[in-house]
Amino acid sequence: MKTVAFQFAVTGNISENLTKTKNAIRRASEAGVRLLVLPECALTGYTYCERPAPGETEKTCRDIGAKQSYKAKIREHPIWLAYTLFAAKSAGS
Repeated sequence: MKTVAFQFAVTGNISENLTKTKNAIRRASEAGVRLLVLPECALTGYTYCERPAPGETEKTCRDIGAKQSYKAKIREHPIWLAYTLFAAKSAGS
């Protein structure tokens, strides 16, 4: 199985990270990669999904629909994707 690790400078800008990783998914799939591994917190950076990310005008990764966007992209380009989201529960949950 062809496996690739995609490394890039993750930022707190979820839209920018999503664009970069979706492009990587497309390119990897076109190159015959079956498993693409993204950096830790590749989508969100080290910001919580519950709070707005810097540069996102009050949007969180949930508002943007990032996970759904990844699902749609891997349906279009058949590939296994390994990534993490940084999320935290509030103290009361």
